[in-house]
Formats: sequence, structure tokens, C-alpha cells
Amino acid sequence: MAVVTTKSTLITNMETSPPIQNPTYNDGGRVRCATANIAVANGDSIGSIYPLFRVYSHWRIVRLLLRTNAITSAAANVGLYKVDATTAVSAACYASAQSIATAITTLPVDLAFSAKALTTTVPYQQVWADAGLTADPKLPYYLTAVLTAAATAGGSFSVEMFYTVD
Repeated sequence: MAVVTTKSTLITNMETSPPIQNPTYNDGGRVRCATANIAVANGDSIGSIYPLFRVYSHWRIVRLLLRTNAITSAAANVGLYKVDATTAVSAACYASAQSIATAITTLPVDLAFSAKALTTTVPYQQVWADAGLTADPKLPYYLTAVLTAAATAGGSFSVEMFYTVD
């Protein structure tokens, strides 16, 4: 085995002559935070729609932290919808059938990568790439949860989103 030094793309770009500016959503971008809370009623059925956040296609979502009290038997997809909140762009690009049936109160579940195949480029993707698009459409979307299993008890869940916008 050989000892090697392998530089990240960020370092390689900075050391190039002339230096190549790294995209700010990956290097030096400001991280912002938003938190959404949703009340789920006993009897909310499969297909119930809960828009959580307005996001923009050029953002990069860093974390999506889910906390919930027990909403018996419920599960949800988390994905991107057009701002009409009913037309899916990618219905489960962040989570597929994520259980919210048992309480998640101490250590939140990070949904940002739960439905994506983790490759070396996925952590650096912008929202448009998360949706599986081939180019940035420069549009707003709703990050939305949709029940895939009905709620047999009421409760609530919250999602805390960390994202870069620069």
C-alpha cells in the first residue's frame, strides 16, 4: 500500500492558476434554517398532502431533520411538488414511506439523503438535481409530505431544513 495525498475538487480549484471559483452552494455559502410543524388528524388518509416549505431549484438542501410524536400507523413520502401543491415533480426524492407512526423526539431522522443513492456527488446537488432534472429550471417548489399510510391517531411532526442559497 502506498501513502497518497489526494486533494478534493475544492482544494484543486483553489490551487489552479488562475484559481477556479468554487460554487458558493458548496464552498462558503451561508447555511440558513427553517422549521415547519404539521398537525395530522386521526383519520387523515393516504394521499393527504402537507406542504412544508417553499424551496428554490438553485438551493442545496444540507439537512432535513424529522421529529414526530407517535402518529399511529402513518407514513409519508417527502418530495418536491409544483407550487400548486398537487403536481409532483419528484414525489419521494427525500424520503419514501418514512414512518411517523412512532415517536422520534431525541435523535431526529435526517431525510436529506434517505431516498437517494449516496454517491460522491449527491451531497453537493442542488434541489433541481435532487428532483432528477437535467438542468436548473429556476423555479420555486414546495417540499411536501404526502401520506402513504393513513393516520389512526392524531399527532404532529416537524421538519427542520438547513439549506444554502448563495
